[in-house]
Amino acid sequence: MKWRIPLTDKWDTFKMYVGDTGLFVTLAFADKEVTENMIAQMLTASGNKLFYHTFPDENKHYYEIDFILSRAQKICPIEVKSSGYKTSDRIRDRYLMYTKDLSKDGALQMVPVYMAPFL
Repeated sequence: MKWRIPLTDKWDTFKMYVGDTGLFVTLAFADKEVTENMIAQMLTASGNKLFYHTFPDENKHYYEIDFILSRAQKICPIEVKSSGYKTSDRIRDRYLMYTKDLSKDGALQMVPVYMAPFL
């Protein structure tokens, strides 16, 4: 097994993803809380490198961006189950991964989880 350095901008916070297929399948159908692992597996299997970012607000509550993909020298944030992004010239595409049909709301692309390999 080859170990990797966590892909995060902060060494004190990082996210772990499931890489075991049997465990992945078990977790994928357990409940909605494990959907991030399913998305991580599909994105990684499609050749993506996964990045993760957290940031605090003024009340010391931490927000997170579940996945960040790099596309044409810009970023594509992917939020699983919720969203809340502000416009930025550094963001290329915005994705919300969820269990409903494909749709679009302004710049936010709402994508069913089964389409993660195509991002």
